[in-house]
Amino acid sequence: MENTNLENILKRIFSGIHKEETSIEKVIKKFKNKAKKIIYSFISDTKQVQVGPVISAIPAQGIKIEQPGTYYLTNDIIWLPGSEDQYIAINITCSDVILDLNGHKITAVCLDHTAEIIGINVGSLEGCQNITIQNGELINMSLHGISAGLISNLNIMNITIKGSEYTYFGGDAFITASGIYIEFSNYVNITRCTITGVKVTAPAYAGIQLFASANATVSNCYASNLINLDGTVTGFSYVEGCKHVLTLNCHSSESRSHYQANPLGTTTTFGHTVLGFLPTACSNLHYENCTATNLRGCCDDCHGMSIFDSNDVTVVGFRATGIVDGDAPVNTGAKATGLEVYGNNILVKFCVVENIFAIVPQDKQSCGFSAAGNNITFESCVANNVLVFDENRNPTNDYDKYGYGMGFGWAPDPRKPFIDMYAKDTIYLNCSSINCQVGFDTWNHINGIWENWVVENCNIDVLQQPNTIRIFSMNNCSELPPGMISPITIRNQSSNNSFIPVVN
Repeated sequence: MENTNLENILKRIFSGIHKEETSIEKVIKKFKNKAKKIIYSFISDTKQVQVGPVISAIPAQGIKIEQPGTYYLTNDIIWLPGSEDQYIAINITCSDVILDLNGHKITAVCLDHTAEIIGINVGSLEGCQNITIQNGELINMSLHGISAGLISNLNIMNITIKGSEYTYFGGDAFITASGIYIEFSNYVNITRCTITGVKVTAPAYAGIQLFASANATVSNCYASNLINLDGTVTGFSYVEGCKHVLTLNCHSSESRSHYQANPLGTTTTFGHTVLGFLPTACSNLHYENCTATNLRGCCDDCHGMSIFDSNDVTVVGFRATGIVDGDAPVNTGAKATGLEVYGNNILVKFCVVENIFAIVPQDKQSCGFSAAGNNITFESCVANNVLVFDENRNPTNDYDKYGYGMGFGWAPDPRKPFIDMYAKDTIYLNCSSINCQVGFDTWNHINGIWENWVVENCNIDVLQQPNTIRIFSMNNCSELPPGMISPITIRNQSSNNSFIPVVN
């Protein structure tokens, strides 16, 4: 494809997703290589064309749907992919298609877990519209259960994706296997879907991931039992410019990461975090009545939710419980948090986090709710039972050595530029900290306001340490950047904070 044709396609895509961008060319430059990958995959497609609405078998090379209409399965299908590096069971390349699995299963049989096996793929160079995938199970799809790109009006309903195994030892640190993966798309609805029973060795795995997409709703979905033997795990991941996304009644649970223990790890990865919900570089998001339960991090961060480098986000009625970091033979990790914020204009209200534990945290804290950025408000939130543990996995009050278990505090990250992000103009309104080592920590808060705050059964109600230092450390597991020196010393920049009522 000529470069000019590629750029024309991208302009058409991004003009629908990033209308407020002053320069579409800047967006194209940012995502050009990513878009090329999916666009050229459309060009090289050689699947067998599906004739008629009935799908009763799938050949090794998969089938292609290239005419509008309703297609449906009549029985469970055992699919034996071929021996190439990538195979797609069903590839939809046109608009106005309903694919109804009709309550049936498509099960891939493939012993080579390095092969990129995809259950259902949707997309074309011209872009597709009005696609529905519904009512069935996709089993043992390695790279993606469902993947879609360049779609307007996509509906995925009542789909279960399970049993995925994928192994990747290549050099692309951004490879993310997933249950459902959507990119460069607009008007997306994913509802009543479940991703479960996954075991991969890859830089990252996400139950549901949206990339550079807009105007989406993800509702009543579950991501559970996701295991990465050497990399990151996320239940619900929205990355790189996703805008106007609603996430309602979704649940992430029983997931964990591992580290292969050699100096650089087996995979090429930026870290080994475990995150129930992770928006990164996104805006205008709303989460409501979501939960993160029983997440285990090995030696990097573990968070129920991390709002990372994102703006204009509202979280209502979120609940996190059983978030543990450092759960590995080395008995140390970066930090654990129920809900952390690195962003601007964030509202978190009516949320509860409990049983948040960090074993020998390198960032010197476990935290119920943490903040870094501007104009962050926590309203009517509760943190309960937040602790740090020593290397023997016992609760410890040796704060100088191990740090603090805080109900509410700052969100540390030793990497540039995040180490210089303070919590500016943060408001804590009607918030409670219960059974924590520290109720509220003021470290690196500037112009903060605590109003009608409550502390019950905490060792320290409010921790104020002006102009003191904390020493953080990092290793290869916990995202140590090349050239960065560890440990790193930071100095508290807190100032001009007020308490209503005033703390004596």
